[in-house]
Amino acid sequence: MEQRKPNATILVLTVMALLLSTGVISTTTYTVRASIRLAAPIGTLPPPVDEVEPQITTTAAPRQSDVPQQWGTHKPERDKRMTYQNSKKWQHLLHPETITPGARLVTEHGACSAGIFAHDTSREYMIWAGHCGELNETVYVEDGAGQWRRFGTVVERESDGHQVDFGIVDITDTTVPWSSQIGLEYEGAGTLTGEELDRQQPSICRLGYRTGLACGDFGKILNENMFSAYASADHGDSGGAVFAVNNDRMYPVGMTSFRIDDHPDQGFYQLVAPVLQRYNLAVYSLGIPAGQE
Repeated sequence: MEQRKPNATILVLTVMALLLSTGVISTTTYTVRASIRLAAPIGTLPPPVDEVEPQITTTAAPRQSDVPQQWGTHKPERDKRMTYQNSKKWQHLLHPETITPGARLVTEHGACSAGIFAHDTSREYMIWAGHCGELNETVYVEDGAGQWRRFGTVVERESDGHQVDFGIVDITDTTVPWSSQIGLEYEGAGTLTGEELDRQQPSICRLGYRTGLACGDFGKILNENMFSAYASADHGDSGGAVFAVNNDRMYPVGMTSFRIDDHPDQGFYQLVAPVLQRYNLAVYSLGIPAGQE
């Protein structure tokens, strides 16, 4: 797949040192996207919205017997844990000038975080959680000046709570500047399948506007669409990009879906690989393209 070189300056973020596991992981085709264009405000504000994550219990933690064992009630085989969390360095995601993974996005359904960017032969897309927006809903962004801008339209979605949870937003015609890169100095790489994640057991990181960047141990594959990791999230982080880090490379692997209140150190995520395969999409790189360090 041909790589696309950035055509404008990418937002430079503070480099954070993450102590992550090493190993050899195979990759799939990817390209790089960093397009900066003028954005136009929309004519009227969308209606008031709340931060979205309907799968999370907010009134009371579920009783232990109420949560299926596969969703995290079992004791881990080893001392798996969350190893990193920082929100201060990612405050720009709340009112972004450029949409990057983790940036706050809004529909009439609520507010979520931007996920993984991808494309086919003619269209550009952003993939996030299915519960973040209904089919045909418009996706907006609010910048630092309080301007509401149209970012895209939900064109595909599937979400049933715990078994599958993805949505695809068509952003081909947006005038809002966006970039697939998140600003960490790791080499970009293609996505990983569930089988590859399970075999390699890499460290997992997830990014969202509400709680920033969190990283921890890989958990387990739950089904053909979902997996868990020790990198928890909160309301508003739904949809945000999830990636594996290994050998100084970042692999986009999924989007934040939900958590269980009485297991706050764990998160549950939709794999991006089956979505890419199903719709014949190619993923854009999260990191620095090889040879451009």
